[in-house]
Amino acid sequence: MTLLLTRTDDMGLDTTHGCFHGPYSMFHELRCAIAEAAGWGDLEEYEGYGGTTPYPDEVLTIFLGHTDFDGEIAAEDAGPLADGLEVLLPHLDDDDGDGWSSRAKTSKFIDGLRRASAAGESIEFF
Repeated sequence: MTLLLTRTDDMGLDTTHGCFHGPYSMFHELRCAIAEAAGWGDLEEYEGYGGTTPYPDEVLTIFLGHTDFDGEIAAEDAGPLADGLEVLLPHLDDDDGDGWSSRAKTSKFIDGLRRASAAGESIEFF
């Protein structure tokens, strides 16, 4: 039996390597929490989110500035991005008040990044 998955708007975002699966709104909330923890402030002020602030030249831009519906994170960026996100874990919440944890979601993303890095594979968004 072959299982065919097609993307519809109500399915949300999926990535390879188990980094993320869930609604687009949750992915956006996660990125907002990470931006705040990294000292970037309000993500809505940045280019691509409605603002005009350019992204800092740092590894987190790979994650925070990435489209949320397609594309990929290159294999060579996966390890450094995992390292950059890992530093932020102590600054993320265990419970964001709506039944999910930005710390747990970030940990899962880091785990996927590490798997991809070890395999020399890119993280694909779909």
